[in-house]
Amino acid sequence: MNRIILTLLLSFIFISSNASAKSTARFQFDFEITNMLTNEIVISAECEVTQVLEWNNSLNVFNCNVGEGDNFLIKNVSHDLGYDYTRSSAYTNYYLSGSGGLVTQLFKYSKLDYAITNAGMIDVYYKGRRPSISSVETMVETEEDVFLFSVTKIEYL
Repeated sequence: MNRIILTLLLSFIFISSNASAKSTARFQFDFEITNMLTNEIVISAECEVTQVLEWNNSLNVFNCNVGEGDNFLIKNVSHDLGYDYTRSSAYTNYYLSGSGGLVTQLFKYSKLDYAITNAGMIDVYYKGRRPSISSVETMVETEEDVFLFSVTKIEYL
């Protein structure tokens, strides 16, 4: 019973103290997308991410370089924003598929004609000296192929 009361009290304190507070996370997020059949890396990207961590204003921008000095912006990647009480950490879940998904946008920008049928998401947790992720790899299925989305680097800027 005491644990429930403590959890509710901490939840109230977090919500009341952070509901209007502005916080922005900036981090380096590098990854590769590999065709699992051919083992070919189809996209290798280095992105600087700016994520606003507000309940009612959770905008984000991915400033990505996919090689040869070819930079582009992906704005408002589909995501969820929240607080994980078991980890005592704010988090964002970035969707890889859907119209605003990260891989969907990268395929579109890179002029790769793949229709994503199923994909996971990347969970980023903001705590301590560097952001962390729940899994460094997840699969992206298309009608024709299966790709492996692999995070190669994640650190605060």
